[in-house]
Amino acid sequence: MSEENDGVYSFPNLEIHLKELWTCHPETPCFASCSRPTSFIHKTIICSTLFRRLQDKAQVFPLDDDDYIRTRLTHSLEVSAIGKKLGEYVFKKLKKEKRDLWFETHTEKEFSDVLLCAGLVHDIGNPPFGHFGEYAIREWFQTNLSHLYLGKEQITNILSEWQLQDLYSFEGNAQSLRILSKTPYLGKKTALISHMKFWEQL
Repeated sequence: MSEENDGVYSFPNLEIHLKELWTCHPETPCFASCSRPTSFIHKTIICSTLFRRLQDKAQVFPLDDDDYIRTRLTHSLEVSAIGKKLGEYVFKKLKKEKRDLWFETHTEKEFSDVLLCAGLVHDIGNPPFGHFGEYAIREWFQTNLSHLYLGKEQITNILSEWQLQDLYSFEGNAQSLRILSKTPYLGKKTALISHMKFWEQL
């Protein structure tokens, strides 16, 4: 990014990033793939860069009287453990009540492991400082997006209306879904495929 005259910013290499941001790649493995066993997806999440980088985000508690600060990583591990336990309880209850045939043909582990994985990734798209981070990102785009250019063309003229609203109304949960389904491995496709093949061999 380079700053030009009058506070106008130019992004000479942005075109490829804009195309990637809103483009699905079905051939690229991702967390959102439901065709793989949950245990496999769990291992992939745990060993991913996306999950590990949650350690750099603080889980903010106002006026906390303890000097121990949770990160989003430890918080996600706690949520995951609680989710799995709740899943085990709910599965037993619904199976006993015969509410749905699904519970007759699937195992408790299958059900609870889905919540285990969901707990791990539930914060993966949220920015630092929680909702305050969301507000800051929204405000930045609302203030600066009209000053960004791709070459000589204003970026607001390139993006569609829904793409613009995606930035103006940035929301952490929507970002989580985007990360998990579109760009979960930050371009490290070769390393990821090798990693997934490793788990498949176990």
